[in-house]
Amino acid sequence: MSKQDLEIIAANGDPMAISYDFLRSLPPFARVDDVRALDKAAPEHCTAAVLSALIADDDRKGARSMLLEGADGHSARLPLDEALERAVVIYQKDRQPLSPADGGPFRLFIVDAAACKTAPLDKCATIKGLCRITLSKEPLGA
Repeated sequence: MSKQDLEIIAANGDPMAISYDFLRSLPPFARVDDVRALDKAAPEHCTAAVLSALIADDDRKGARSMLLEGADGHSARLPLDEALERAVVIYQKDRQPLSPADGGPFRLFIVDAAACKTAPLDKCATIKGLCRITLSKEPLGA
């Protein structure tokens, strides 16, 4: 796995590496070409992968939550089902790889996020420099 890859660890512990090139090759149903069209609070001119398209059903089996980790040490634990419905992984801006200044190389964005500390899917769960997603069988509060 490259330092530029996003690591996803399935509920059974199996790791998978997601590269920028892989994300660019996703079919139209698995990506959002303008995240701002989903949420006016989203960064402008960004393309994202739908999170649910990146995690296979078999990899989710038994999982109840996910831990998101950024390269800067920031992390958030989210309820899996809700996150899969509303989260996207931003990977490019203006058709170029997302720069570190914009939260790259990968940035988790929650569509219609609540204010920080008011709900499990809040603005504080937006992880810049996203480097790892770990699926867990533990419920959110465990």
